[in-house]
Amino acid sequence: MPPKNVAAAKAKPSPKPAATKAKGATTTKAQTQPAGGTKGKTESGATGEKKAEPAPVMRLGTTIEFKQLARVLFEDEGNKIKDSGRWPLLIDENGQATTFLRYRDTNILTAMTATDMIPETMRKALLGALRYGKPLVLDLMESDMFDTCSERFDEIFPGLMSCIMDKSIMKEENYGKLIKDGDGDEYKLYLFNDEIMENFRFIIISSKLQPPASLLDQTYVVRLNVPT
Repeated sequence: MPPKNVAAAKAKPSPKPAATKAKGATTTKAQTQPAGGTKGKTESGATGEKKAEPAPVMRLGTTIEFKQLARVLFEDEGNKIKDSGRWPLLIDENGQATTFLRYRDTNILTAMTATDMIPETMRKALLGALRYGKPLVLDLMESDMFDTCSERFDEIFPGLMSCIMDKSIMKEENYGKLIKDGDGDEYKLYLFNDEIMENFRFIIISSKLQPPASLLDQTYVVRLNVPT
């Protein structure tokens, strides 16, 4: 038997393993892809500009100039507040309105003043405003304390804040619950007059540009324009 051609066998090239080629292709592809390319596009956007803050949501209400304040809050020019069935929420960023109201015949409760948040103090402020037909002002300042204030009012009697917000506090069966024996003769139930009580107002003030949505939804928003 003739001998095998050993030289030819050695000359025949061996095929490369398929796995080696596939691994090399994968590595090459990963190296050509920019690191963090997708993430960078998502965070910065196509133009690389920072996303703008959403504009304040305007519920039922209006924007006024400072000189219109008395006509809107006290005289209800155009009956807009009355027709809304809500009390006004005055958004006053620089405190002008708060100062203005302190010099009017109003009863003011400040949410961030501890003594003003004593239920007995709140009761007397509300009772006096109803008896003499004048505004009761709740100044929240920059806080989100409306719910806390509501809880303090409800300590006077359950559901009081709801009675204030829906205006049923102006009914005898509700404001009569505020009267105590030691309040003096001027607060006798028979002295409360419906015509005088028509001038009662409940005004909430906030210095936050965007108060909580739950508060905006319950009020007629009066936004005081701040000149730029």
